[in-house]
Parts: sequence; structure tokens; C-alpha cells
Amino acid sequence: MTQDPLRPEGPSGPLPTARPGRRWRLFARDRSGTTAIEFAILGIPFLVLIGGILEFGVCFLVNRTLDNAMMESARLIKTGQAQTMGFDKAAFKADVCDRLTTMLCDNARLEIDVRTFDNFGQISNLPPMVGVDGNFGAGLGYTESGPGQIIVARAVYAWPMASSLLATSPADAGGKRYLYSTQVFRNEPFQTGN
Repeated sequence: MTQDPLRPEGPSGPLPTARPGRRWRLFARDRSGTTAIEFAILGIPFLVLIGGILEFGVCFLVNRTLDNAMMESARLIKTGQAQTMGFDKAAFKADVCDRLTTMLCDNARLEIDVRTFDNFGQISNLPPMVGVDGNFGAGLGYTESGPGQIIVARAVYAWPMASSLLATSPADAGGKRYLYSTQVFRNEPFQTGN
């Protein structure tokens, strides 16, 4: 008897061919234990991978939202509106937090630093936003600016993480990931109130 190459044979004769719907029913009725073992080997890493991808995507979304919020809030400084409204560190921080529309903003997790320079060459060695201990850096503040000055506006947000898969530095420990945003610009020649 010659064997048909399209129809494989098992030890007790030809193997039955099954339609796709029947295969799933056979798979669901299988009680031999190999299905459970295969799922344990492949299913758990697959679910962890899917969870990590989702968490990574949310982290990127929040970071992009922080960038947009900083860009819009920094525009108030650039055009002189923040100076007219009498912004200080707390007011600027509240404005950034209000613009984080796709997430719930916790003021305690947000830190800002706004510095003024006369030219771009002076910008160097800014203090770190987060220290090696994982706490917000010391010496961060808000400096009011005038027309034509160079501004460096920085923000950091401590985003809570469900896993430590994305912890890329010791500062990211403790269940949070630090997301940064920086805006560097020259103020427009706006009119001052003097």
C-alpha cells in the first residue's frame, strides 16, 4: 500500500483530517494535560509581554502629553502672558498640571524648573531634576523673565508603574518612572507693564 503524501499516517493507520472548527472542539475536549503544560510554557510569557507592551505604550502617551502641556504652558512665558498674570512656581506648576488632559495629574508627582539666561552660551550644568536617591532635585525653582531673554523650562513627572520592567536607572526604582520634558526658547519682545 502506498502512502498518500497529503494524508499522513499514524501508528494505527491514516490520521483523520479535521476542519478548523472541529480542531478547536478537539482542543477544548483534550484532557491529556499537554495542553495545560503548553499553555503554561507559552501563555504566561505571552501575557507578560502583552502587559509590558501596553505599559510601555501608556508611558509614551503620558510622556508625549507632558511634552504638549509644557509646550503650551511655556508659550505663556514666551509671549509675556505669564509675567502679566504674575505666575510663580506654584501657578506655572498648576498650569502644566491642568493641561495634562489625558491623565490624572498629581501635583506632588510633578516638579518644574524655569531658569532665565541672557544668551544660549550660558546654558550649561543645570541641576538634575531627580537626585540619585530618587527624590526631586534641590535648587529647582521659577525665575521670572523679561522680553528677549532665553528660557529653559523643565518638568519631571513621577509616573507610577505596575511593573519594574521599564526601570532603566536606579532613580526609576520604587514603582515609578520619571518622565521628562524640556523647552528651550527665547522670549518674544513683548511689552512690559513698566
